[in-house]
Amino acid sequence: MAAWVRKPYPFLDACRARHGPTFTLRLLGFGEAVFTDDPELIHAVFTADPAVLEAGKGNDILQPFLGDRSLLTLDGPIHARDRKLMTPPFHGARMRAYGKVIAEATERAIGDWVPGSVTPTHPAMQRTSLDVILRAVMGVGTEDVDRGRAIITDLLESVGPSLMFLEPFRRDYGAWSPWGRYLARRAAAETLLTDAIALRRAQPGDDILSLLLSARDEQGDPLTDEELRAELITLLLAGHETTATALAWALAWRPAYVYTPRMHIIDGGRP
Repeated sequence: MAAWVRKPYPFLDACRARHGPTFTLRLLGFGEAVFTDDPELIHAVFTADPAVLEAGKGNDILQPFLGDRSLLTLDGPIHARDRKLMTPPFHGARMRAYGKVIAEATERAIGDWVPGSVTPTHPAMQRTSLDVILRAVMGVGTEDVDRGRAIITDLLESVGPSLMFLEPFRRDYGAWSPWGRYLARRAAAETLLTDAIALRRAQPGDDILSLLLSARDEQGDPLTDEELRAELITLLLAGHETTATALAWALAWRPAYVYTPRMHIIDGGRP
């Protein structure tokens, strides 16, 4: 557990070298976890019967942070219903409409990059992904993005390995305790989300939140404010960081490309 928390990637590399492409870890607070990089096994997992491999049950560790109405913590008919409501606004054709927002967020994030210098990409990708979620998903105006980013960043920074894996650390002893600080920052984030939902109910826009507010299930019922907050917090806590990490790795694995502050892409001297 100490090796996992301290240096997870070297630890996993060592496990693979010793045990092969598939191995089991028993982690304190997390239980048994099977790791694999075998493409056929990965395909089997993603195509398995949901009644056999219950993703929501496997994500129990996230419940204290995402709640019990997040797609990541649900299984069965409820998960199917919420996923059906959530999917259309994220359709590829729909997402292309946010190209300008994505480009503007990227330009702001890398605007201080100096050609020829060495720059860590991950912080800029974090800012880009978070700004896109705030603007395209939640409909936060450009004048309020900095405030929203600060609130969500404070929340993300308050979630550490001890809170994630060790239940005894999730005790509220006031502002000086890790869990107390997390709860205070989560309250600020929930207020941000509640205000965004209320604004979009009154003034629908072109953002994804407005589409989610108009979605109806087979019984004609909409997503409740509680369900919307849970899904938005999931996008912010889970979608933001995973997207930023994927973007940073994309840059790392494409060294032939040079990315300039104006996002001109040069490959082998050809613009």
